[in-house]
Amino acid sequence: MFPEKTENDTKTGKGSEEVDTGFINEKIKSRPINRKKLARRMILTAALAVLFGVIACVVFLCLEPVISAWLNRSGQSSTQETTAFPVETTETNPEDLIRSEEQKTEEAVQSALSDMDTDELKKQIEADIKSDLESQWKEQQAGTQQSDAQKQTAQSVMTSMVTVTANTSGNDWVGDSYVSSTNTSGVLIGETDTEYRILATGISAESAQSLQVTFSGDVTADATLKERDTLTGISILSVQKTADLTKALADVTPVTFGSSAKSLIFGEPVIALGSPAGSVGSVDYGCVTNAGLSIDVADSCLYQVTTGISGSTKAAGILVNTDGEVIGIIDMDYNSEDAQGLVSAIGISELKTIIDHMCESEVLCTIGAHGTTVPNGIHEDEGVPLGAYVTRVDVKSPAMHAGLQSGDIIVKFAGESVESWESFTTALAGLDSLDPVDIEVMRQGADGYSTVDLKVTPEDRLEEAVQTDAPAQDDVSGEADTAQ
Repeated sequence: MFPEKTENDTKTGKGSEEVDTGFINEKIKSRPINRKKLARRMILTAALAVLFGVIACVVFLCLEPVISAWLNRSGQSSTQETTAFPVETTETNPEDLIRSEEQKTEEAVQSALSDMDTDELKKQIEADIKSDLESQWKEQQAGTQQSDAQKQTAQSVMTSMVTVTANTSGNDWVGDSYVSSTNTSGVLIGETDTEYRILATGISAESAQSLQVTFSGDVTADATLKERDTLTGISILSVQKTADLTKALADVTPVTFGSSAKSLIFGEPVIALGSPAGSVGSVDYGCVTNAGLSIDVADSCLYQVTTGISGSTKAAGILVNTDGEVIGIIDMDYNSEDAQGLVSAIGISELKTIIDHMCESEVLCTIGAHGTTVPNGIHEDEGVPLGAYVTRVDVKSPAMHAGLQSGDIIVKFAGESVESWESFTTALAGLDSLDPVDIEVMRQGADGYSTVDLKVTPEDRLEEAVQTDAPAQDDVSGEADTAQ
């Protein structure tokens, strides 16, 4: 009944304890996902959630009145005093409130009127109205009177204004001759026994071979270029007197020069005459906006007068105050970029010396230096010497040839002490010849300021037509002789 032991079993001594497991071959695999079943579960979960929400809302709606009533009863029983507010049966309209206030105001006015004398009230109202009308009429009359006064001043000064015509002839590129004419505004500034003196801008000896001046009343006469300031471009023309011309200009008088000091003209009314709008014979009104802007002109101490008058960038003529006095010569070359369309002028106070030299054909020296006055604060705080501070010198000018440098401080000129740029320009204008002049300057070095002595030979800043263009001047002189 029992199996016999084999020989192998006997040798190993293990017998039946060894089991053969070779027939077992197990492999674990992941269970596949059933997408349809998963989708059905999600849909079921969402449906149950919606159903639960609906049931909760229904239950809340059903129980809310009961709970509210229970809470109200418990609150009333625990409150000892109850405040009752009146119930508004109708809604108040804001317009009704306004009408109510108006009615109250009207009632108050009526009550006040009932307490006053009606005749007295009428008289008071009439007096107030009359006072207001008189005040308005006076203001209107004042404005009208000022406008009329300015108009009369402009008409009076306009008789002294002239039109200067510069004629230039030549040949074009095919050889044909031509005559070119340009007009500018001028003003009669004086007369002698033999000539009328006209001030104008924009005239040069090279561009004008013949000049004609048209006075008030369309009286025309030939003119010659007497002097021209090469630095400012201002010219003085001479018109020779004749018996017929003197008779025709019997009612024409020269203008008078006023003052362009800022303290006198700042904010004051001003009239622009000549060609402020670009056309000869135009006029415009405004006020002075500034009069203290320094103009950078060599060897000069000039100031710009600015106005609020809109004008042409080629405007010319004069500025006059309400008294008819000239306070500036219109010159648009020194306007800033943001004020190109506003009429401005060179103040007449600083131009008087130059004009006097031109009228008398005197020497007016220049050395080609630009500068300013050393401020007292800089002198006290930094130890900079007082004098005329040189900002720059013109190329090939007498100042450059003499060795004057930017940064030098002129403390003595032609033997006179210099404490400011104004005193230097005054001393320079006082020279009556072109002889060499001694200059003492303070120049800054490594050890501070030291004295440097220079010698400069000035030049004449005025030019005459004869000196610049002899052929053209011959033509002008011939026409002037004809006029005589």
